[in-house]
Amino acid sequence: FLFPKRRYLQTVFILLSIFLTGVMSGHIADDCKHVDLPKGENTYKGVVSSMPVERGKTIVFDIILTEGQLKGKTVRVHLLKDSITNNHISLTVNTGMTFVSELKRPSNHINSDFDYASYLLNHGIVAQTFIYKTKWSYADISLLHLSMLQRARLLALKLRANLLSELRLFDINEDTYAIVSAMSLGDKSSISAKLRDVYSFSGVSHVLALSGLHLGIIYVLLSTLSFRRRYKYFGSILLICSVWAYVFLVGMMPSVVRSALMLSVMTLVGLTNRNPLSLNVLSFAAIIMLAVNPL
Repeated sequence: FLFPKRRYLQTVFILLSIFLTGVMSGHIADDCKHVDLPKGENTYKGVVSSMPVERGKTIVFDIILTEGQLKGKTVRVHLLKDSITNNHISLTVNTGMTFVSELKRPSNHINSDFDYASYLLNHGIVAQTFIYKTKWSYADISLLHLSMLQRARLLALKLRANLLSELRLFDINEDTYAIVSAMSLGDKSSISAKLRDVYSFSGVSHVLALSGLHLGIIYVLLSTLSFRRRYKYFGSILLICSVWAYVFLVGMMPSVVRSALMLSVMTLVGLTNRNPLSLNVLSFAAIIMLAVNPL
């Protein structure tokens, strides 16, 4: 509006406005990473939000706190196993628990070049904690204090955990289970270091991480079953809903969200009988994802 006849100046100011908006949203998101943690040991209540993984003598998982000043925040938990009672065996996604521990800021591993603390903070994990085997118990936790998105994601991850449990019932070895669960449901917790190295050395480790390749295959398969030829609009909407249901099921990983956004846009543009430009679709997906979560 300010420069209707000066297109180059108009473009410069549009780009400058977008850049400053990105700087502001990034700064706000960065501030949200730094929260004031209570000092000393306190009692907390929360719900498990990731598949527990055994690491030596501990169980590692994430938990969303449901009460107190950190309500809705995610904490990375290292739980000491009890080899006598095996009380930890029933831990899974959406399990409620109460525990006593001290929350600490994420820190880097000793003698490691990887910035683990920033990695956790950028993924919304504001604290770490170690829980002794006698300082926690199962509890009935209400999810009403969490956001709708958090509740929907927890329910989807619970369904994924149930599907993984069903997969365990098949007569397959551990490596086969690890590969199938990673390529179909996005759960890489069962992949051993040895198996990961084999895929890495052979140059195909990317197939273990859900991405556009996997979602594209699912999209093509669903396209043949969604009655798109006979019921064009209904079939397209059903296809988009199915794709996003799968995205929630596998935990809303960024690579899958990006692919789902692109497929959704291309499907909707196809309804207008226009040919979507791949670069524009990719750019649109990037803008939406960065607007929602700059980190």
